[in-house]
Amino acid sequence: MGGWLLVAHVSAALLLPWLPLNPYLQFALGAALLVNLLRSWWQYVLRTSRHSVCRFTWQRGQRCRVQLAGGAEFDAELGTRAFVQPWLVILQYRISRWRSHYLLLLPDMLDATSWRQLRVRLRMELSSAPVSER
Repeated sequence: MGGWLLVAHVSAALLLPWLPLNPYLQFALGAALLVNLLRSWWQYVLRTSRHSVCRFTWQRGQRCRVQLAGGAEFDAELGTRAFVQPWLVILQYRISRWRSHYLLLLPDMLDATSWRQLRVRLRMELSSAPVSER
């Protein structure tokens, strides 16, 4: 995960000098990239942010339980879309009607059996959802 974050942020930063923008604006964009890299690193790589997901339990249907590193725990609803590949799974979940979040999972975050079962369950359950919900 850390490698992807670094590649994305460094690539964007390397493009800044070639943009026809005011130097102050380029500096502001570079600072925003740095702040976002640090925030993302703490939340997704180090998982030290209080907003980091430390436990995600998929219950029956679309219901799930989310526990954050800061101790907060809440019920959520799994979205009807997910990105499922052998190397990455991205889940969308909603804690209210207007707030959606995403959970990125890599194969080394779960044992091999759980990883395979998750991918199979996602494919089975999401393919059975009505087309209007996908």
